[in-house]
Amino acid sequence: MKIYIIPIDDKYRPELFLPQTRINRVIGHYSVEDDFYNYIINKKDILTDNIDEADYYYLPIYWIKYGKINKWFKNKEDIDYINNITNGLNKNKIFIINSHELSFVNFDVIKDFIIFSGGYLNNRNYYKMIDIPILTKNNSDISNEKEYKYSFMGSLRTNSIRIGLYEKYKDNNNFIFELPNFRKFKNSDEENQNINDYFNLISKSYISLCPSGFYENTIRLYESMKMGTVPLIITKKDIRPFKEFINWDEFSIYINDISDIDKLDYSKEELILMGEKAKTIYYNELDYNKWCKYVIGYLIG
Repeated sequence: MKIYIIPIDDKYRPELFLPQTRINRVIGHYSVEDDFYNYIINKKDILTDNIDEADYYYLPIYWIKYGKINKWFKNKEDIDYINNITNGLNKNKIFIINSHELSFVNFDVIKDFIIFSGGYLNNRNYYKMIDIPILTKNNSDISNEKEYKYSFMGSLRTNSIRIGLYEKYKDNNNFIFELPNFRKFKNSDEENQNINDYFNLISKSYISLCPSGFYENTIRLYESMKMGTVPLIITKKDIRPFKEFINWDEFSIYINDISDIDKLDYSKEELILMGEKAKTIYYNELDYNKWCKYVIGYLIG
């Protein structure tokens, strides 16, 4: 298999530095978009400069970072540019890497591409959307003794699944819910303390509740794995990436209905082992640079 990297203007791969708050952690200094590009340019054995011998074409735009700066790819100049540089290519063989959410892009421009994405709005169905991890840098050195069976800290307003989860289990002693008002922080110190509280709670839990938020995918899945805590993913679609290569059931739990929680029957010893496996898998298979090989594996088929 050979991949041709479509040449683009440097402005479409901008550096964007944002405060490393929890909100910005997936698009700040380094995301999957940067990570894959820096991975693939060193894979000389599968790259080609001859466009005619390529099996796939990689369009190496930093979609989120450029979109933050330039009005989300809906202006005519950007649309024309993408159409021009992909003109004559088989659109079904063009692939892109996206950190999360593509609603800001004029969809007609990319609708036939293969889209590897870490997250997207629940009501969007892209033609070829393949789940990839959401990278995270925060607080992986936190380690605590387990105290809680299930925990969740975050906002309820982003998804009805979260509201249903809270209403059903808020009075259950096996569940800990922390619901901070993220909009009321007075300064960065308060927000950083909240972030530390968030990771400490995950670290103290046997199971971290990972319901959908704005996106079907959720970064707390990967944050939980880094903490050595079993992620319980509650989404309409199973968004665990690269299931054809990774046996997710060994270290995570997926359900699509809140009531299925009552059917779960894991001992504390089993959950400890699953959590340890989750942490190992994250660092060996899904961390920076490690996940990229599975994109190549998917393309090879």
